[in-house]
Amino acid sequence: RECLLLRAWEAVSSERHLQGVLEAVTNVVGAVVQYNSIGIIAPFRGDPHGLFACHVVGNPLREGETLADFLQRLRPAQIDVAKRPLRPYPHEAREPVGEWTVHNCPDVLAEPEWYEHEYYLASGGVRAYCSLPLSARRSLTGWATFCRAEPAPFTEDELSILRDICRPLGV
Repeated sequence: RECLLLRAWEAVSSERHLQGVLEAVTNVVGAVVQYNSIGIIAPFRGDPHGLFACHVVGNPLREGETLADFLQRLRPAQIDVAKRPLRPYPHEAREPVGEWTVHNCPDVLAEPEWYEHEYYLASGGVRAYCSLPLSARRSLTGWATFCRAEPAPFTEDELSILRDICRPLGV
């Protein structure tokens, strides 16, 4: 496990752009924790959060392609899903660093209410996901969201590994 974390730090420090960081981290941790995509989103600040970077396993960003171009290229793969009533986001950006929580959703389609972003995840084919806080200098810098196309929750062991991986990602 320590070797895995060291390799994750090396992967993060060897890349210049966040998109490359996500691909490099996936190359390190993907054999241990299975997921189909990872995204980095902005911390909650009362406004809708934004996607900073995204990596889809087996569908990397092409040279010169922007994140918007990448997402547009993947758009045809979207599926129709019925919307659910929305639930409000927690106000975790104002909480002390030790109180930020991990959100582990075993099957987004089984949820009676959704956070706003869950509609977009479901329409993109995501069934299960977890969001982990990213921090640097005791400040929330964003969220790492690991997604699966199957309704399979992330285990406690997998979440523990992803928490460790989120340390270098936060920086």
